[in-house]
Amino acid sequence: MSISFSEEIKKEILEGDLPKGECCRRAMAYGLLACADITPDGSIVISAANGEEAQRIAGFLRSRMACNVEQSDYRRGRVSRVLLRVTLRKRAEWMERFLDDDFDAQLAYLFPCPHCRQSFVRGAFVAQGTVSDPTRELHLEISCGSDTVAQRLESILCELGCPPKNVLRHNGQHLYYKNGSAVEDFLTLLNANKALFTLINAKIEREIRNNANRAANCETRNIQKAIVASAKQTDAIRLLRDSELWEGLPEQLRTTAQLRLEHPDATLSELALLHEPVITKSGLNHRLQKLTEIAKEIQPKVE
Repeated sequence: MSISFSEEIKKEILEGDLPKGECCRRAMAYGLLACADITPDGSIVISAANGEEAQRIAGFLRSRMACNVEQSDYRRGRVSRVLLRVTLRKRAEWMERFLDDDFDAQLAYLFPCPHCRQSFVRGAFVAQGTVSDPTRELHLEISCGSDTVAQRLESILCELGCPPKNVLRHNGQHLYYKNGSAVEDFLTLLNANKALFTLINAKIEREIRNNANRAANCETRNIQKAIVASAKQTDAIRLLRDSELWEGLPEQLRTTAQLRLEHPDATLSELALLHEPVITKSGLNHRLQKLTEIAKEIQPKVE
C-alpha cells in the first residue's frame, strides 16, 4: 500500500540523519511530546499512520526519555491509525519550562546549542505535521492544540527564518504554509532532502505541463484566427470575382486572389510559397488586405 507524502517525510526524519548531539535529540523528543494530544486525564497521545511509524516513534522516545509507551489500534470509518500513549516516569521539568510565562529565560535550558530549535521543529512535525500531495495545491500544517504551544513554536519558526501563518480550528491552533517556496524552506529546515527533491520535481513537471497547455491553447487560438481571416478573405475575393472590378485588378492581386480561393485552408506562410516567384509573408498579407479594401467599395460590410 502506498504511503502519503506526510508519512514519507516522517519516515525520512525518523530513519535518516537524526540529530547527533544529545541535547538536539532531547529537543526533538520535546517537540514530539509538546505537540502531542493531551487527553482529559493528562495522558500524552501521539497518532501514527501505521504500525511501522508507531514503532519508530516509540523507539526514539524510549531511547531519549524515561517513559513508558503503550500502543493501540484506532479505527473510525475508513480512517485507521495507531495511537501511542506516553507516560513519563519523571516529572516533566522541560514542559514546565517550555510553558513558563518567561519563555525567553528558559531558552538556554531547553535549547543549549544552535541546532536544538531545528530538532524541536522536526519532532513537532513528526507528532502533528501534515503535507498535501505535492502534485496538488501545497499545504503544510502543524496542529498544536494549546495556544501556548502554538505561540512558542511560531516564535521558534520565526527565529529560524520560516514564519508560519496560524489559524484557529475546532481542535486548537494550527500553524501552516501554503506558499510553495515557504514549504520548500520548511522541508529544508527538517533536513527532509528526499521529500524536498520530490516536491521540486513535482513543481517542475507541473510547470512543464502548464507551459505545454499554454502553448497548445495559443496555437489553437492562432489557428482559429487564421480560419476566420481566411473565410473573410475568401468572401471578399468571391465578391470581387463576380464584379466588374475583377478584370481591372493588377495581375499580382488576381494571382494571390486565385490562390486563396484554391487553398482556403492554407496558412499565410504556405500560401506565400505557392506563388511564383515566392513572395514574403508580409507581402502576401499586404495583397490580401488590398483585396479586402477593394471589396469594401462594393459591399461596405465586408471586413
